[in-house]
Amino acid sequence: MSAHRSHTSHLGSTDVSQFDNRAKDWETNPHRHKQAKRVARAIVETMCPGDNHRIPDLDVLEIGAGTGQLAIEIADLVMPATWTFTLTDTSEGMRRVATERTSDRGWKVLDRDYSCPSTKLDDGNYDLVIAQMVLHHVKDLATLFSSVHKMLKPNGTFIAIDLTEKEGRAFHVHHSDGDDDPRYYHDGFTEETMNRLCSHAGFSEMTWSVPLTIKRERDGQIKEFPLFLAKAQR
Repeated sequence: MSAHRSHTSHLGSTDVSQFDNRAKDWETNPHRHKQAKRVARAIVETMCPGDNHRIPDLDVLEIGAGTGQLAIEIADLVMPATWTFTLTDTSEGMRRVATERTSDRGWKVLDRDYSCPSTKLDDGNYDLVIAQMVLHHVKDLATLFSSVHKMLKPNGTFIAIDLTEKEGRAFHVHHSDGDDDPRYYHDGFTEETMNRLCSHAGFSEMTWSVPLTIKRERDGQIKEFPLFLAKAQR
């Protein structure tokens, strides 16, 4: 796991302001819609492998939920089961769009930074916690993982999806003067790093796979970057 300099703590203010500015147009990118559908399918298949007729009702927390697109895709996919979401994001712009898009679903949309030790936690409230493309933005991962563990019900599940370390550096923008993009703290992650973070937070087991990719334009071409899916049990 390669860490990078950043000028702020936790999810930095530069990071948040950039997401605020991009929130309204976030879902106009067709790649993001397709990506949300692929990720939603991978999460549902991970939680309920091979039998969509036995999907249970769940209370779900999504950290860094953005505009709510992934949660909407998941909720529609698991019907007639009901997955009740609490969506959190530190970007006011993202929360505003998420609130508008999910107002008819009765979900909560909250401003929470679970990597901050002083953040109020909903202890033992959730069957599932999801963090998709969030971890590389978080400086204090130990606090985040500990917070997630506390908020899960007994036998609850944490699913993290993010960049692998090997390919992650090419995903991010690096400046020739060495002043790296302040929007992230880590290039990506190895299975060993994820295992260590989960173990230290108190999770009983973790499984790792690399079932997904994410597309981005680099050097005038669309490139695919692998994404891991880590599933940890409380």
